[in-house]
Amino acid sequence: MHHEYILTEIEDSVAVITLNRPEHRNALIPEMRLELLEAVDAVDNNPEVRAVIITGAGDTFCAGGDVNAMHQQTQSGGRRDVQDVISPVRNQIVLRLRQTIKPFIAAINGACAGGGLGLALACDIRLASDNAKFSLAFGRLGLHPEWGVSYFLPRLVGLQRANELIWSSARFSAAEARDMGLILRIAEQGAVYAEAMQMARRFTSGAPVAIQLAKKAMRNALDISLEDALDFESYAQGVVLSGEDFQEGLRAFRDKRKPSFTGR
Repeated sequence: MHHEYILTEIEDSVAVITLNRPEHRNALIPEMRLELLEAVDAVDNNPEVRAVIITGAGDTFCAGGDVNAMHQQTQSGGRRDVQDVISPVRNQIVLRLRQTIKPFIAAINGACAGGGLGLALACDIRLASDNAKFSLAFGRLGLHPEWGVSYFLPRLVGLQRANELIWSSARFSAAEARDMGLILRIAEQGAVYAEAMQMARRFTSGAPVAIQLAKKAMRNALDISLEDALDFESYAQGVVLSGEDFQEGLRAFRDKRKPSFTGR
């Protein structure tokens, strides 16, 4: 699959999706969003891929939407496609990231703003470079939050803090993002990709079905009752207990060796 603005590589069982428009700080344009959706679909449907990293080319993760492109479209009097109003590609990307049962890690290697932050929030885990800067600049442009920001942000930082960040079009550092719970860890400049890869490989060494079901359980737990969560845990445990990976895990534990899981 050839893409102009999105690069996809697979290292062992880890797929790496790179936003590749560094001369424009990886700002998102329509063609790039379509390519990103295709890339996410491709790695999600690839049985060889067990974990995915999303990062940015150059020294920026993603500056959000391309404001210059928006301005040109507005000045030219261009009208939005009806389908893009009903089901924007950005919404399809976010939903795909949440529906996939594979772990997605955002390796935030620099500036992360607007829709770029929404993309990162849609991933399961976020790591950031110590020089990363974050921005929720929707308000400064007269825009409403999108890319799921209004959903993810209050769940991560609480409603009051989310209100403050969005209403003030806040800018904040990697340390502040970590303290608020937006990112998990900070890496030294230039090392965030390596740390993300190390984490992804730890995930791929585990039993794929167990990890995938655990992701689904964790995601659902934010929106369902305790009773429903317990029911899903019982279902998931029944699935893995009947699988070959569980037997391999028992043998490896008994033999004091590293297990070799196959996803069966």
